Formats: sequence, C-alpha cells, structure tokens
Amino acid sequence: MVKLGLDAPDVADAARVYARTIADMELALKDHKWIVSDEFSLADICLAPYFQTVYQFDWTELFVDSPRVADWFARCQARSSYQQAVSDDFPPEVIADLQARGKPAWEKIKAHLSL
Repeated sequence: MVKLGLDAPDVADAARVYARTIADMELALKDHKWIVSDEFSLADICLAPYFQTVYQFDWTELFVDSPRVADWFARCQARSSYQQAVSDDFPPEVIADLQARGKPAWEKIKAHLSL
C-alpha cells in the first residue's frame, strides 16, 4: 500500500468485500430491523465502524442502491451510544476535511468495484 496507494491489490479486494457485505446486509435487513434480529446487537456494533469509514471519506455511494443499509446506518448514527463513542471524535470540521480528502479517491474505488 505504501508503494501503490489506492492501486494496491488490497484496496481493490477491500472495496469488493465492502460491496459484498453491503449486499448481504441489505438481504438480512429485509427480515429484521437490525442485522440479526429486531434488537440492536453486537453484530450491529461490529459493522458500524466500517460504515463510519465510508461516511467520513464520502464513499456512501457504496450503499446508495441499498436503502435498508442506508436506513440501518442512519439509525446507528442516531443512537446516543454511537454519538458518544464515534461521532464525538469526528467534529464537523474533521468530517469536512476527511470527506474532501476522500472524495477524489472515490473514482478509484468505483473502478475497483467494476473489475
């Protein structure tokens, strides 16, 4: 990754794992309010940080065609525990900076997904 940056094979693999995970989550959320049931659980807690990464780099287009996942993440973000444990560490100016840095990389991420 140091030499190749976003062209590194690991980045392409990670982008595809994100896409598969989102597709699997969309199916799971068809039957439940949360990932494994109608109750918030450890499964949701474990997945949420990965979506924080997508959000903070403005790559949410990854789940634009997955309305259940988008709703799930919005509900995660709305939880007071998420706000205290995650959102409070990313004030608006930090999010704006990260999104500005992540936006140019989105074209490369999209290219990895089309492979």
